[in-house]
Amino acid sequence: MRKASKLLLVLSLLAFAAFISCSNGTDSNKTEGDPEDPNFQMAQGLVESYVDSTFNAARYGTSYLTFDGSGPLNAVEDTINIVFDDMTCWWEVYVAYSDTNGLSYTFTDSVKFQDASGCQQFPDTATTTEIEFRAHADGGLIADSVTMNAVLMHNMLITGIQADYVVINTSGSEDLNMTYGQVLYNADYDGTVNDLTFLRDDLVEGVQAYPLSGTMFLTLSVSTVWPNGSSNINWTANVTFYEDHYHVHLVSGDNYWEWDVYYQQPL
Repeated sequence: MRKASKLLLVLSLLAFAAFISCSNGTDSNKTEGDPEDPNFQMAQGLVESYVDSTFNAARYGTSYLTFDGSGPLNAVEDTINIVFDDMTCWWEVYVAYSDTNGLSYTFTDSVKFQDASGCQQFPDTATTTEIEFRAHADGGLIADSVTMNAVLMHNMLITGIQADYVVINTSGSEDLNMTYGQVLYNADYDGTVNDLTFLRDDLVEGVQAYPLSGTMFLTLSVSTVWPNGSSNINWTANVTFYEDHYHVHLVSGDNYWEWDVYYQQPL
């Protein structure tokens, strides 16, 4: 696990910023929702954060092409165990972390590399054709009147590394529970990404790569309980990726929302 994995988990704990199809038309049996609805604005932020984390995961995944088996970077404070299983071809990295600020977590990060002939112990940019990930994280934060716990699971398959186009497929879920004073908060997501396609040179050599195509399906559920009431809100989001932007179609109850997000191009 590298620093990017640690950062993703910490962001998940602190802000739930969490890897087929999308309709560009309106729903015949639903009403266009109010863009000022605070529940929609919350969901919009979560969807866009999940998309951003997926882009970061794609960049992080291809950065493993320089992996040499020496262990995660920038992890002096961590307890680390890293082994290679030559029977299954999986590298397995276990990290346990805690600090005096109340943050603690464990992370199991497994990765497998393949070249044209099959199992590959050490990857490289010239021969590796496929990278597969499996990750499981369990972490918590205890600070003053705030208590949080999050469980995150993520799988990712990167193919076409030696072709013109790199294709990424992912699935992931997260369960976040938080207590703030007398308020109880729970947020769950399940997401899949299908055929997220990048130009190889952009993804492997660039630092700000965006996809050319692909789709995402995401379900979100947020429940809140406070002394005098409670709420439970559910959304489903379909995302379609294009060369310069992605389009989101979000549904909750009898309402739908649609919007576009254009990629930030390098200066």
